[in-house]
Amino acid sequence: MVKRLIRKTGLVDTMLEFGMAEDAIEYLCDPSCPKIDVVILDINMPRMNGFEFLEQIGEDCPNHFANSVFVILTSSECAADMQQAERFPMVRKFLRKPIGESEISQLDRLVNA
Repeated sequence: MVKRLIRKTGLVDTMLEFGMAEDAIEYLCDPSCPKIDVVILDINMPRMNGFEFLEQIGEDCPNHFANSVFVILTSSECAADMQQAERFPMVRKFLRKPIGESEISQLDRLVNA
């Protein structure tokens, strides 16, 4: 649903999706990986949750994402999740599902700020 909404806005040229966090980390930390503007990350993922993903990416390639915007997209209502997300300086936005076009526009403004 989110993917369809993002495509509908026309703001994105290329969108990648990974079924497993480990695959995303491998791709994102590859030196030949193109510049990534936004990483939209769910907290609840199989095998590795979103916070573990952020820790791993911070260890494996800490300088690769200096200008990237990381966004947590979750259905969680837990205040502790939001506080934990704030521990990661790369996380610039915490959005709760469902999202609409206005939230996608917010992401566009974050990237182009």
